Amino acid sequence: MKGKILRFEEIKEAFPDMWVLIGDYEVDKHNEIIKGRVSLASYRKSDIYRDMYKFKGKVKRVAIRYTGKIPEFAGLLFSHKKGEIIVKGNIS
Repeated sequence: MKGKILRFEEIKEAFPDMWVLIGDYEVDKHNEIIKGRVSLASYRKSDIYRDMYKFKGKVKRVAIRYTGKIPEFAGLLFSHKKGEIIVKGNIS
């Protein structure tokens, strides 16, 4: 499945509860990934950061996404607008 263009739903099914490095991706009007090419996948985000340099110059842009469910207590998210913070869930 790595290297093949997949819809994001297919990526989540092929790489459940994993961190993925997605290149050559397309986004919708909300800037959410519609489809892309998985170059790396790991259960540890640190593995993605460690190995992502291998793709420098090979793809125009890359994104890192987690394919599992984010826990409710993770509540602090940053939006696409510079400096804006969105709080979701109970963080107490």
